[in-house]
Amino acid sequence: MQQFYILRKQPFREKNSLFTLLTQDDHIIKVIGSDQTKIKCQIIQSFQRLEAHIKIGPNASLHTMRKPEHLSSFHFIGPHVFAGMYLNELIIKLSDTGIQSAGLFDLYQQSLTDLSSSKPLAPTIRKFEIKWLALQGYGIDLTFPDSTPLSVLNGQWNYNAHSPFCIKDIKNILQDNASSTTCKNIRTLLHQMIAALIPQQPLNTLKWLQSVYC
Repeated sequence: MQQFYILRKQPFREKNSLFTLLTQDDHIIKVIGSDQTKIKCQIIQSFQRLEAHIKIGPNASLHTMRKPEHLSSFHFIGPHVFAGMYLNELIIKLSDTGIQSAGLFDLYQQSLTDLSSSKPLAPTIRKFEIKWLALQGYGIDLTFPDSTPLSVLNGQWNYNAHSPFCIKDIKNILQDNASSTTCKNIRTLLHQMIAALIPQQPLNTLKWLQSVYC
């Protein structure tokens, strides 16, 4: 039995659906399952943690899901739905590059937990992006002091003249102690780093979040 989260459900031939899963061992795989499959009277959909038998098919990139069992699920409303969809889209599009990220399952689960709480949306998204980038090898070493003896203006790292931020800002985000201004200042840098990892794959949910919420 394999535990996983449902990232996406798409129509497939006949009465089947194609599911994209994030497994507990940090793999992102595609499986075929019956469109009529239900778990405890629920339709299988995103943000559910399930357990099922995964049968490897003749095509190594496409498997079959059997006897899914419901373990837990998250239910979002309003902008938090789009935030969750953004996490899913980001993970799926990275998988298209063939990169596997150790620790992704735990990060995703914690981020869904944060989204389901009363925490502000923007810091929660920035926190996920910072940790997600670190899993890809683009983390910022936070073991150094917030200031530096090097000749950097006021201890700041300046991405550009209009968006200054420092190590303390990143620490505040990771410690759930960031202001909306801090989140806005670091947003441009994080999104350009993400775009470099998944070039030519615009994130549709991110565009909506940027224009409305964060």
